[in-house]
Amino acid sequence: MHGPARIVLAVSLGLACAANAISAETPEQALTRIELAAEEATVHKDRAVLESTFADDFLGYGCSSDKKASKKDIIDSTMSPDYALLDYHYSPYTVHVYGGTATVQGTVVETSKYKGAVNRNNMSWLDVFVLRDGRWQWVANECAIVPPTHGASAAAAKSLLDTDKGLAAKSHEVGFVAAYSTAVAPDARKFDEGAQPVFGRAAILKLMATYPRDDSFDWVPREAVVADSGELGFTWGQWTATNHDAQGKPTVGTGIYVDVWRRAADGAWQWIEDTGYAFPKPKPVKVQGATQ
Repeated sequence: MHGPARIVLAVSLGLACAANAISAETPEQALTRIELAAEEATVHKDRAVLESTFADDFLGYGCSSDKKASKKDIIDSTMSPDYALLDYHYSPYTVHVYGGTATVQGTVVETSKYKGAVNRNNMSWLDVFVLRDGRWQWVANECAIVPPTHGASAAAAKSLLDTDKGLAAKSHEVGFVAAYSTAVAPDARKFDEGAQPVFGRAAILKLMATYPRDDSFDWVPREAVVADSGELGFTWGQWTATNHDAQGKPTVGTGIYVDVWRRAADGAWQWIEDTGYAFPKPKPVKVQGATQ
């Protein structure tokens, strides 16, 4: 997502009008609750709450643009059918109150969709509120995209490797096709050695349904690498396939596979490309003097 709408994702949108009426709360408690309640208004596109969120003189700056965003800009972007906030995970808020002015600050990892494209970003944000006529009004915002830390990338890589290992283990229980097909993305590609490429989940499942039922395919994931965005990665490892020749005798082949994965909107990993190759089988050794 770009421009003013990015502000919506980096901060908690809106003020809940009823929240300001609870006089027993401290300002810190009220501001924290307002932020949390307003995020739900963003998810559910509650225009009434969003209209009551901002002061008329609100100004903000988005993460991916230096263009100023007004109250109208924010609401129009949030209500757009092109945009949806899918998931968000906040750090604890830091609230400072200076009389009739307050700041609320924190970080968030959010997943959104804009024009069909899923975006996942780690952002820091700062909201400024002013107490006017007994209620807090949101008057300013700043936010910035924070590059993922090595620890975050490492955690994503572990998650992906665990997913691949989990499928390998599941294949021992229900079979390769049944296990592997559970993680195929709708737009996946499959490149079997010696065969034409196959595109799309439906076509891939149709292809896999033709695999002989008495064949087995085991694989051992060795490594996972994930991009800094945390959305795209690959795994590789070694596979072992047991097939049967025309006489019914088992034949064993081994090789290397590489799978490309993408994190779906719900956070689960799905493979979008599968390819690999077989190790050459050892050639028969000729023994000198042996009968041909």
